[in-house]
This record gives sequence, structure tokens and C-alpha cells, in this order.
Amino acid sequence: MAEPPRVVGLNVGGHIYTTTLYTVTQYSDSKLGKLFSLESQVPRDQKGNYFLDRDGVLFKHVLNFLRTKKLILPDDFQDFEQFEIEAAFYGIKPLEEEVQNAKKNRKLISSGPEILRLFYSSKTQLVLAGGLAVIQRLVPNVRMLGGNVLSGSAYNFKTNDKIVEGGQAKVPIKLEQLDAFLQHVVDEGFEVKMSTFFLDGHASQAWGFRFSFNSTRLMRMDEVQEFPSIIDVNVGGNVYTTSLASLTRFPDSMLGVMFSGRRPVAKDSRGNFFIDRDGPMFRYVLNFLRSSKLNLPDNFQEFDQLAEEADFYQIPRLIEALKKIKLSSTVGRNQVIRITLDRDKHGLETLLTVFAEKLILQEIFHGYDCICSPLVFSFDKEQADSSTTAILQEITNYGFEVMTSLSHPEDKSINEWFFLRKRKTNIPNS
Repeated sequence: MAEPPRVVGLNVGGHIYTTTLYTVTQYSDSKLGKLFSLESQVPRDQKGNYFLDRDGVLFKHVLNFLRTKKLILPDDFQDFEQFEIEAAFYGIKPLEEEVQNAKKNRKLISSGPEILRLFYSSKTQLVLAGGLAVIQRLVPNVRMLGGNVLSGSAYNFKTNDKIVEGGQAKVPIKLEQLDAFLQHVVDEGFEVKMSTFFLDGHASQAWGFRFSFNSTRLMRMDEVQEFPSIIDVNVGGNVYTTSLASLTRFPDSMLGVMFSGRRPVAKDSRGNFFIDRDGPMFRYVLNFLRSSKLNLPDNFQEFDQLAEEADFYQIPRLIEALKKIKLSSTVGRNQVIRITLDRDKHGLETLLTVFAEKLILQEIFHGYDCICSPLVFSFDKEQADSSTTAILQEITNYGFEVMTSLSHPEDKSINEWFFLRKRKTNIPNS
């Protein structure tokens, strides 16, 4: 059985974190990586935790970046100046860039879906393309192998509300090494979804992979790990006590696979099973496993981080519940919809445009692509009146009331309506 990574405790400005030595040395060229490459020189506190005299609150985001290669901040995060100082101190260049981008754009940066495209040719050798974080996880030693990773804006895909961060890795391996690399990709949890062979004289082949926890390598029967019925789990330094039944409520989830005994689970110095993820967020995950309900505080702001955790644990019902509660959270305040109706002078076409927040459009117009606002409908002369009436009726069905309606003073073919949905005091959480 493979040895689990070594678990270490960190005291950062009085805040205690638990992680692995592998995580804190992800970037070996960074100041943090170099510091722990000679860990004997790092001071310890009275409880044996490695001590860093830095901002303990912001280190949470540093550690999550090391774990996931993504920077995900709360919606109300404002402490960018201090975060820039912390990122510069640790010398993690990708983190410094992400902090600067987040400060400038205030947009969610995503590494993209767990999809991978792989191409091999004896002429070009091995090329991997996909989400940047996926590539970095598969070949963290690509430069030691003589290859490189290409990334940047040219490889990113921009949508209305996020940037999917992509990249390509070029790895100089020989044809006889290819099967071993494909085995490595499968062992990491990827399933082949497509494969193609080209008769071009260069042994060219292409594959498409998608990540799946169901493809996790099964251990031999004599390797299966046994777990007690009551389990102490250390998640990023926060210790939770729960039942094996709760953790395995969804067998196909990451937790279900982890605690099925089919893969080794690391332990901390006190014997607790260890998961290197965001500790405070796990409280909501665990409560959902216990009750099948997602309950969040009224002032909860870290939807994106919780969504990242739900995606990591691969619990579809939790992911869906989070989408619903995020949608319902917008109902906790007054909401406005503006509609304009524009008929051309010949009466041949009518354009109806709905202006509202994206979540409101998604709530009302389920069957339409509500990626961005506004949402535009086009009707011919025969459909215009009935279709406009149907849309206005649908909006009122969702609790909106007409505040005012206007006609353009110079062009009577233009009409405008404002709808209001007043704040609700009781919002269901799931």
C-alpha cells in the first residue's frame, strides 16, 4: 500500500492549520517551499507546530491555493492590499498574479472542468491540454522531465462571469513510455471517453479523458482499510467527530470512496483521519451528510468556496442544494426587472428585452440560455401581442408587481415596464 503524505501542523500568527508537507512545498522555488525544504530551520511553538509570524487569517487563502491551484475569495473580500503583501512574502508567483487579477477584475477564476485532451506523436511527442490545475496535478515535475507548461490569456476561455483557466503541457517522452503515462492518468481517476489513431507515419494518437471518482484504483483485498463506526476527521486543522454512515451516505462521492477502505487515508499526529481541505467549510458539508439539508447563515458570503468544496467531494445533491440556496438568497432583498418593447416602424418584428440579474433570469426563464443579462426575445407581427402578454404574465407568477409602465414620448412603438418583487423575510434554505 502506498504511504500517505506526511501531516504537519502550522501556527501562522496564532492560527493553527493542519496540512501536508507535500502541500506547503508545492512550489519548490517559492520562499515557503525553500523554507520547508530545510524544515529543521523552521521554529516550532510549544505544541510542536511549525511557526510562521505572518497574518493567520489570510493564510487560509494561501493554503487553499496550494491545495487547489485556485484562488477563491468570499464575495465581500476587501483585504487585497494585505493579501498582496502576504503573497509576496511567501514568494508564490502564481498566487501573486491571482491576487492581482482578483483585485483588478473581482471575477471568479476557475481552472475549468476535470477534462483532459492528450495527443501523442513521435514527431511532437506528448501534448496535454485542459484545465491548468488538472495539468499541474498530473505532471507536477514536467520541467524536470525536460518539458514545459504553456498558460496565460491565450489559453483561457472567458464567459460572462468567470474565466476558465487553461493550459498545455509538452512532455518529451518516448513511444515505449506512453503506456506507462496513460496508466498514470487512469490511476489519477480519469476515464477514457474518446481515442483516435492517425496513419501518418508518426504513431500519432489522441485521447479524451474525463475525471471520475468511480474509476479510482481498487486495492487488493488484503489492502482494504477498516474504519471504526465513529470517526474523528481532521479537515485542514478542524477536527470533526461523526459516524462512518454519515461519511459514506453517498457511496460514489469522494468521501464515500475514501472511507470505503479502497484507498489509504492519511492520519495526523493524534491519529485522526486527515483531509487536506478547507476546515470551516467542511462543517456545512458534514451537516448536509447528516440531515440532507443545507443550512447557511443569513450573512453567508463564501458561496464560491463552498461550491469548490462541494465539487471536490463530488456530492451532486449538495451541489444542487447550493445552487438553489444561492438563488434563493437573492430573494432576500428587493428585486427589479426592467422590460423594453421595441416594434419596428413597419410592424414586422418586435424585440422584447428583459434586464435583470442573471440569477433572476435563470429563476424565471428556465428553458433559455441565461448566461448574461439582458435576455432578448424576437417575435414576428402575429406573435408579438400574445407572446409579450405571456412573458409579462410569467413574471407576475414569480411574485413581481408592475411599479410603472412608460411609453416613449417621441416614438409610440417603444414601451417600457418596471417590475418589483419586495423583500421576503422567510426564505427556505433547501
